[in-house]
Amino acid sequence: MNDAEQNSVRARIIDDSSTSIKYQVPGTGITLSANTLFHFTKTKENLIGILKNEFFPRYSLEDDPYSKKCLAIPMVSFCDIPLSQIKNHIQTYGSYAIGLNKNWGRKHKINPVLYTYPESSVIASFRTILDSCEKGDGEAINQIASYCTYMLNYVKIYEGQIYRNGILLPGVIRFYDEREWRYVPAIDYLSKKNIAAFLSEEEFKNTEVLMEYSKKLEDHCRLPFEPRDIKYVITRTESEILELMDIMANIKGDKYSHKDIRLLSSRLISSEQVFDDF
Repeated sequence: MNDAEQNSVRARIIDDSSTSIKYQVPGTGITLSANTLFHFTKTKENLIGILKNEFFPRYSLEDDPYSKKCLAIPMVSFCDIPLSQIKNHIQTYGSYAIGLNKNWGRKHKINPVLYTYPESSVIASFRTILDSCEKGDGEAINQIASYCTYMLNYVKIYEGQIYRNGILLPGVIRFYDEREWRYVPAIDYLSKKNIAAFLSEEEFKNTEVLMEYSKKLEDHCRLPFEPRDIKYVITRTESEILELMDIMANIKGDKYSHKDIRLLSSRLISSEQVFDDF
């Protein structure tokens, strides 16, 4: 990449939290969240797959503060973190990312999670409701229990250890700092398509079971976006920016027009640049 290209790319890095005057903390000139929902991934191939095929949920294993067990939830995760604060997130979740407009997230019912802990009053309230439902019967009671269980998919433990490929990694992460938003398909839709609303740890580690339900998620629960929804595409290194531009040009097909490719190319930055500029 020549100097002109590098300068052109660097000029595009804008921390969008600084432009959100409406949401700035009084007297500080800054916001604690972004106008962008970032989805991070470990590999370039995963990023290209998202650009080609959009998102579809995957079962993610995590500690459930309600049951105090590990459950796998079908979801797509995003973080609401300004570019200036994503260094630690990159180190944990990967150097490749796509950032989408928060209005797109609201349109698709993507929601911030509720951070809590097993002994909290929130969990106690859920437990009271679900215990009461177990003592009753009838369609209404079952529906209440079903929706409460679904709401628990948006409850995340305040801090704990992270799972990668079903393996618990060392070290404690304060998940609260990630300001996670997540997409979980509606429970009525999951039921209609005979897709499990969650998997136990044993089911998650059963390759056949996981593949069966993951395939159903891929077939029926795609989370779409348009090129205009994309605010950033982040690569690991600057040298990969031109490579990804070429790849996007080759996958345009029915999804990306020449105009879209030019638009996306203008939104490519690298993790290296983020580290250097903030």
